[in-house]
Amino acid sequence: LNRVVLTMACAVGFGFGAVLLGTLVSIALFIIATMLAWGVRSPRAIILTAILTPILIYFVFNQILLVQLPAGILI
Repeated sequence: LNRVVLTMACAVGFGFGAVLLGTLVSIALFIIATMLAWGVRSPRAIILTAILTPILIYFVFNQILLVQLPAGILI
């Protein structure tokens, strides 16, 4: 139950973060927080996933689908 609650909190944080920091930064932070909440302790796995996932999402949305992801207010 703790993992589910932490994941929901991360999702809410992602929503606020996307507005302030931008979608791609928020995705990376969401991945880090969620992986830690679910017990992943490998720094290599966390860092690689947090870097590669936003890059892949950017490529798919901006380059293939031609959809701009929202930038944040602060960034």
